[in-house]
Amino acid sequence: NKLIYSFHMPFFFMISGFLYNEIKYKNRFTFFLKNKISTLVWPFLTFSVISYFTIFFLGFDELIANYSIKNFFLANKSINTPLWFFTALFSVSVIFSFLINFLSKKLFFLLIFIIVTIGFLNAKFFGFYFVLNLHLAFVGILFFLIGWSLKKSDFINKIKTYNYFFFTMFIIIFFI
Repeated sequence: NKLIYSFHMPFFFMISGFLYNEIKYKNRFTFFLKNKISTLVWPFLTFSVISYFTIFFLGFDELIANYSIKNFFLANKSINTPLWFFTALFSVSVIFSFLINFLSKKLFFLLIFIIVTIGFLNAKFFGFYFVLNLHLAFVGILFFLIGWSLKKSDFINKIKTYNYFFFTMFIIIFFI
């Protein structure tokens, strides 16, 4: 169980990075931002409100009593806990798209390194929460970058070439 939890969320960030369409959003940051608000932020808000009223009408008063509107806005702690991924992915996507569109390659990688370092230091020593789950995005952006880099390196075609080798290694590692 712990093994699955150790890689499944980073894996989702990697998939998102792999699917990031750099060409579609090149020099169209405003379009990208509007798209991400409609596909990630609005669903987060909608399902949070639906969850709140569902829990309220079902009579789970202890959940409602422990829920804080302040936490919702300051730390994006929805009453429906799994929704955190929507805002974290939104933050990762926006930061990544902004950096890739407006910075040189050297500065892009330097800032990613700084952001990830801040994210890991915050997670290890401070535990601060930020609006739109930026504290999670600062770590998640590393996995988003890995997914994007795999796409840029034509990883899928390389896997097709060596599919038997990778399949065999996967089976061996999986059963160890």
